[in-house]
Amino acid sequence: DPSLNNPLCPKININGNINTKVCDNADEITSCYVHEQDHSDKAKEMGYHKYIEYRQNNRYDLELSAVNAQKRHSSWFGTSEKYKKRVDNYLNQYK
Repeated sequence: DPSLNNPLCPKININGNINTKVCDNADEITSCYVHEQDHSDKAKEMGYHKYIEYRQNNRYDLELSAVNAQKRHSSWFGTSEKYKKRVDNYLNQYK
């Protein structure tokens, strides 16, 4: 699959997420995809190399945008409290 080598194509480690029992139902997998799609859209908008350069000093802003996209998406309401807490903890590591 050529998309596996495309840095602008959103990717989710479904097996890893299922193994950790954090992202193991359809709403949580969809929410992960929404997060990654936000990153992909930003990279396409900025250009991949400029995005990578920008990310070095602005990671929190990029992650905040992606987390906000997740929380606005309808799949968020079907996610577990454990998943929601994990997403918030993930974001807080970049503050």
